[in-house]
Amino acid sequence: MKNQTLILLFALLILACSAVQAIEIAGTIASTLVIKEDSWLTGDVTCKVENAPCIRVEASNITLWLNGFAITGQGDPPSGCVPGSAFNPAHGIEISNQRRVEVFGPGLIGRHRGWGIFLGENTTRTTVKDMTISSNCLSGIQLYPNANDNLIEGVVSVRNGNPGAGCGGICTFNSNYNRYHRNVLSGNGYTGPTPYMNFNFGLAISGRGNTASENIITGNLTGIFISASAVEGNIVYRNIITGNPPIQIPLSAPEYPGFDIRNNSPEIANTILDNVCETYSGPGLSPCRPSVVGELLSLFKLGSTGPLRRSPLTALDKAHR
Repeated sequence: MKNQTLILLFALLILACSAVQAIEIAGTIASTLVIKEDSWLTGDVTCKVENAPCIRVEASNITLWLNGFAITGQGDPPSGCVPGSAFNPAHGIEISNQRRVEVFGPGLIGRHRGWGIFLGENTTRTTVKDMTISSNCLSGIQLYPNANDNLIEGVVSVRNGNPGAGCGGICTFNSNYNRYHRNVLSGNGYTGPTPYMNFNFGLAISGRGNTASENIITGNLTGIFISASAVEGNIVYRNIITGNPPIQIPLSAPEYPGFDIRNNSPEIANTILDNVCETYSGPGLSPCRPSVVGELLSLFKLGSTGPLRRSPLTALDKAHR
């Protein structure tokens, strides 16, 4: 009996130490906050960090909860960004070289001079879910090379971009086997200047084996962009991709060739099917199917597989479920 009591007291001590290590975050952050354990917001955060991330995750297997609060930076496109800057490290949240990190909403990440959320090199099995990412001077979410096998789900990414190569809502750069599911990407990107006139998107895919499914992508300079080099085995399936670019763009910048889907990869390199879209630029016949819009809207509402053909999700996509 005595031994059992000692074991129980030891277990309670371990739990108490774990609770002390967790970080509660609120108020003003003046220098980069490094977190290495489960953390959560207890109030809105104002970032005053110059030329560095507001929050940097430096441990694997931890969770950051936004808890309905905002992480707000010092930028606000177009006038609140650093002039002429195509890169600024003042990100909202930075995660690099970590595995199985979770960032959960609801909450808002906005007005940062860099990327809203940056998934750097060798970030794997990380989840970003159920939040709004808005008005960041670069992309809403940026994935760098070998940021592989991550899940971005339920994110509203709007009004992000930079005329000097900001990319847009969610952008990947040589990242593989990531899943983008049920996000809303809208109002991202600028019309210029050259040579970046076409470098503004709702979702940009560069890499292998990525899946974009059941997203709503509308009102961006270009809806989905699939790059030309080292891109194969990606699946773009059951998305609503329409109204890209918005009607004002042909009037104010008639030279801008925006599309719902801009595919620069070879014709058979990737799978694009069962999407609602109108305009397409790329090899082969247009994959747009405006007639499936009713089916897709019912599918989004009910969360069912619906009457469309069976999803061509990869084994790695299914492993996230």
